[in-house]
Amino acid sequence: MKNLRDSDKEYSELVRNNIEESIKIREILKSLNKEDRAFIVKNKDCTGRIEWIERETIYFQGYKDCIKLLNVLELI
Repeated sequence: MKNLRDSDKEYSELVRNNIEESIKIREILKSLNKEDRAFIVKNKDCTGRIEWIERETIYFQGYKDCIKLLNVLELI
């Protein structure tokens, strides 16, 4: 990931902004009551799991497609 940060300025900027925004979000969460804070954290966790499942599905579909292509090209 360090190489990505060093070679991709957009990515590096996004990471920096995300760190700054995370600090601000923690401050906002502290100002909320326990119930609201738990609701937001639960939603964030759910969104993260959804994104992970989607990425994993896309990754494995790409892997399957690659195997099919290699078979069509008679390389395996």
